[in-house]
Order: sequence, then C-alpha cells, then structure tokens
Amino acid sequence: MKRKLAIAAVFAAWFGSPAAAEPLTVLTEPYPAYTYMRGDEIVGAGADQVHAMMKRAGIAYKMHMLPWARAYQMATRDPMTCIFAAAHTPERDKLFKWVEPLGGGKVLLIRRAGSGVSPRTVDEAKNYIVGVQRGDYAADYLTKQGFTKLDLASDFGLTLKKLISGRIDLAMTSEAAYRAELAKGQPLEEVLSMPTAIYALACSLDVPDATIRALQKELDQIVLSGEQDRIYVQHGMPEQRFQSLIKKTD
Repeated sequence: MKRKLAIAAVFAAWFGSPAAAEPLTVLTEPYPAYTYMRGDEIVGAGADQVHAMMKRAGIAYKMHMLPWARAYQMATRDPMTCIFAAAHTPERDKLFKWVEPLGGGKVLLIRRAGSGVSPRTVDEAKNYIVGVQRGDYAADYLTKQGFTKLDLASDFGLTLKKLISGRIDLAMTSEAAYRAELAKGQPLEEVLSMPTAIYALACSLDVPDATIRALQKELDQIVLSGEQDRIYVQHGMPEQRFQSLIKKTD
C-alpha cells in the first residue's frame, strides 16, 4: 500500500510540473532586431530571452515565425499557444496570461532622413501616410487616435522598405528597433515620440499557471542579472534597464 502511494505521489508531482505540461506553440513575427532568422534559427533580443526562459524552466516548445496578424489570430484562438513580443495593453489584458517585460520603452514616429516630412504634433502627423503592421498594437493605437492614412504591411521589414523608398511618409516603431536600424546605417530620423509600451510573452488562457510562474521566474532572473541588457546590446539595441521594475514586484 505504501509503495502504491509513493508511486502515485511521484506521478502527481511529475504531471503537475511545468515540464510535464503539453508542449507550447510559441509564435513571433519577423521584426529585426527583436526577432529574425539566422540560418534556420529564430534569434534576436526577444527570441533569445524566450529560448532561455523555456529551456531553463524545462518547458517543451516549438517556435514559429509568421506575419503578425496571422500569429496573433492563432494566439487568441489556439490552445497552449504564446506570442511575442506583444504590447501589453488594457484591451489585451484579459485575453492572455502575461510574462514580462521582454522589453519596452518609447514608441516613435520616424521618417526617411532628409524627406522633409516634419509634423510638429500628433494631429499634424495625421495628414501623412503612416506605415504599421497589420493587427499590431501600433495600428490599433493610431486608429483610436484618429489616424486614417495607415499603410498596413505584414511585417516591419516591408514597412521599412516602403519608408526608405518614399512610398510612405512615416512609420511607427519602438525606440529600440529604431536605434538598431540606425546602427545598420539606415537613413532614418526620429520625428515624434509616442506613449511608452511594455512588450511581453502573451500566452493563451489555458496555459497552466504553474507554467506562467516558472517562465516569469526565469525572466525575472534574466532581467535582474543584467542578461537582458547584454542580449539587447548583442543585437545592436540599447539596454532596457528594467531591474528596478522587477524588484518592485518581488
């Protein structure tokens, strides 16, 4: 009898652990330098953190890169699915379970250097064609702010090409992504600063709480140890310096 109880306890502990849960499907989009392909591997400032979190927490997963609109639809529909780097907004809050911060900071309206496009206010910017990604936080935000001349692309790379070629006037992106493109020599200039955003791993509501806690624990350590900042710098992006944010929530 004691032997049966011991075996039952082992199985209960095993099946209740994050590592024993159904493998996660992890989705992202092409968005250098947060996420991009290096050979057959998805890497970047966001992807490297997610890989590390999953492996250290012992969670089985498969990562796929898709256009953002398709990935987001799957994340809201399919079980055991996570998506990154998703802006954590009030509208999205109850749709997912959140592991954060993978990054964040100012969001910018940028232009091609020397283009002469120079709105001085957000209202003036509404007169120009602004490039964003279909289904992205930026598209939702600008629509709510009254922007009607939005150019929707499947990914940031296409938006950037349109901006540099003069097919659109402005683009909205994070400051970190903008700095990374400047470091590559892209002819870009900041025009206006928009509200800040926090980027996260957003998981479907059926992902076990134990899995979310395990991932958050690993991300907290990545942030507090300075590893997150080192990852960002490795990919040509500025340090995030979120240590104080994590300490306040301990």
